[in-house]
Amino acid sequence: STSAEDAAIAAISSPLLDAPVDEATGVVFNIIGGESLSLQEVDRAARVIYDNVHEDANVIFGALVDEEITDGTVSITVLATGFEGDRDLKSSKGSNFPDFLS
Repeated sequence: STSAEDAAIAAISSPLLDAPVDEATGVVFNIIGGESLSLQEVDRAARVIYDNVHEDANVIFGALVDEEITDGTVSITVLATGFEGDRDLKSSKGSNFPDFLS
């Protein structure tokens, strides 16, 4: 595995997640690495994430080369949404919870 794959696995299995990403229907993620970050590494990390989200998920991603990263470190930020429970959360909050998307 590559450092990008390891970063992807760490991002989607973080204990900070409220729900498993395999239920997410919307995912945005960003990969940041140094000049040694190859397109193949980005692809392998993206595959890890694509393989672990809902099969019909809308996935958007970006990659950034940061010239200041010289030690091979790769960072991945994942934002996931569209969980089945999201609908229950909105309805359980009642009228005290503003719906900014309406």
